[in-house]
Amino acid sequence: MITGAVRTWAELPPRSRGLLFALVAALHLGGAALVAGLQTPVASLQPPAIMQVRWVSSASPGPAPTPPATPKTEAEPEKPAPVRPHPVVRPPPRAKPPPVLAVSAAVPEYEGTPTVAAEDNNPADPEPAPDLATAPLQGSATGGGGPTGGDAAFVEPVYDAAYLSNPPPDYPPLSKRLREQGTVTLRIFVTVEGRADQVLIHQSSGHTRLDKSATDVVRRWRFVAARRGRENVAAWILVPIRFNLQS
Repeated sequence: MITGAVRTWAELPPRSRGLLFALVAALHLGGAALVAGLQTPVASLQPPAIMQVRWVSSASPGPAPTPPATPKTEAEPEKPAPVRPHPVVRPPPRAKPPPVLAVSAAVPEYEGTPTVAAEDNNPADPEPAPDLATAPLQGSATGGGGPTGGDAAFVEPVYDAAYLSNPPPDYPPLSKRLREQGTVTLRIFVTVEGRADQVLIHQSSGHTRLDKSATDVVRRWRFVAARRGRENVAAWILVPIRFNLQS
């Protein structure tokens, strides 16, 4: 038995103490690894997987693999064309109608009866009546066999005798609506038979419709021929015809 061979940790030199410490550490690590290896469980053995084999006939080939669908690219929506604002067309201003002259309701409606104004057979005219018979347009004719001297009295034609039944002229409807009035004086050449051979407008009424109505009716009148002494003569006469709207 060796005595005195064991030394305490303090008695060892520093170098020996380092080696001893390293050896002890290595032993501890090796033991720990061995214990860990022994404690690892053995993996359980699994049975081998069964391989299934299926017979595929060559006459009926399987469906062709469907190609992957290509993703549809959505077309970009077309941008709407910019809408140009239409210029506002303003209608031209309407012309104002001429003002209508209002007729008072108090004014009664008239039928408008033309009046033949019979003037005196010997009107006060600066031109003497005998000169009408010798006017340039007269074309007068005198009866034969009678006295024709200056001593024979001249009587101008007569147109307003009741027995002649001369109709008054028609009052034109438009003239009545327009309330046209006036007096037209006609210069008429009366033949020895008492008919109007020429009818001239000596003085207008101011309205063509009234003048024409008077002229048309006088052409159909009958007259008492002018006389010089006892003989009928052709002569001119002035006949005023008055158109008046009466109530």
